[in-house]
Amino acid sequence: MLPTESVEGGRSRGAGLPHPQGGRAVFKGPGEVAADPDCALDWLLELDGSYSGGILSLNYTLTLPESATWSNYLILISPSVQVIPLFSVPLPLIPIEFSLPLAFPFPSLGQIGIYSGLFTAGGAEATVLEWIMTK
Repeated sequence: MLPTESVEGGRSRGAGLPHPQGGRAVFKGPGEVAADPDCALDWLLELDGSYSGGILSLNYTLTLPESATWSNYLILISPSVQVIPLFSVPLPLIPIEFSLPLAFPFPSLGQIGIYSGLFTAGGAEATVLEWIMTK
């Protein structure tokens, strides 16, 4: 699996690939892996989502070795597929694992998806897709 591939179950880690020329590798997009022996941090994006009593809980964990844009989308699949932007915000370098729990009232809509991604000018660094039953 590529390190920025969306992972159901809530975890995506960028970088950390072995590189044939030694050192660490940084994943910059499909087919683009470059050696970066000075890179000490991996991209990390985790999402643990749940629904109970009309409350949607989204628990994120992030690590960013450089600034990035963090974007989140709601995916509705019934009665038709809709992708709704939730938020997109610039984030600075976050050199340690940072946890961000969010909880808010949410209607019962059946199964929903939350797609979250960390993006730089080079493309997606880490993405995750979490499916949550809201019934």
